[in-house]
Amino acid sequence: MATSGGEPGIRLLPTDMPAVFRAADARSAQAQQRFTRTILLQLALLLVASVAGSLHGSYSGADWLGFAAAGGFLAVALLRLHGLVGREQEGFWYEARATAESAKTLAWRYAVGAPPFQGQDGAEVTLVGRLREVIIGSGPAVAMLPDADAVQITPAMRRLRECPLDVRRAVYCADRIDEQRRWYTTKAQQNQSRSQHWGLAFLALDGLAISGSVLLAIDAIDVNLIGVAGTAATAVTAWVQLRQHATLARAYSVAAHELSLIRLLLDQARTEEEWSRFVDDAEKAISREHTLWRASRSAAQPAVEQ
Repeated sequence: MATSGGEPGIRLLPTDMPAVFRAADARSAQAQQRFTRTILLQLALLLVASVAGSLHGSYSGADWLGFAAAGGFLAVALLRLHGLVGREQEGFWYEARATAESAKTLAWRYAVGAPPFQGQDGAEVTLVGRLREVIIGSGPAVAMLPDADAVQITPAMRRLRECPLDVRRAVYCADRIDEQRRWYTTKAQQNQSRSQHWGLAFLALDGLAISGSVLLAIDAIDVNLIGVAGTAATAVTAWVQLRQHATLARAYSVAAHELSLIRLLLDQARTEEEWSRFVDDAEKAISREHTLWRASRSAAQPAVEQ
């Protein structure tokens, strides 16, 4: 495969990133998955316990429903206790994500000859120092396990750095700006769609509560659907707050538009000095989105980046 710059096989993919990026990226995904599964399990058990409690007493000889409800609420309590003790998973996720993003932007800046890695003298030494700062700053809690053959400055990074400016521009445009912009656009669309779907779920639960109230009032049923609908609405609310679909849709849309505007300036970066400024602006825009994501999570935890 050839890039638009005419050099065959010149790419810079996630697998070509420093080992610290790959380790932190895997650690972040693992911690996020564990944290999200714990919250989802709590909400599911809460809903099951509520349904069992509502049905208890409606059927003769159904004492097992009462025990099922009690067991469900007990399991929720234990999971919450575990969550208080094991809350570090959430912190691991945030810190590992920050470590991965920091290593990634350093790798791109080095590979395309952007600040602070312009020129050939001392660039590799500077990168080693910056990566060391990232690793130390990640803290021991992140516990990123390196590969047996971990490489921090990969051959692909060095190869791209040695290429002419037009090749570096083409690769950076395709594998960094366009790839990141597509990711933002896709995630914005997904989160917007999910936000609308959960809105419909709220309407359905409102309908269930209203219908259950009417049927209970006219003695058409002897099952209290109001409590079930209320518990389900509480669970859905907690899940929506966890996922923050609407907030993420807006943030990712803004980031995608900003990168689209930055991309229009690519053709104006014709000298090494202009190129350095262009990459610096692009990387700051990408870093700004991630910084805002972390700030929003810190202000309204828990939440999940998607």
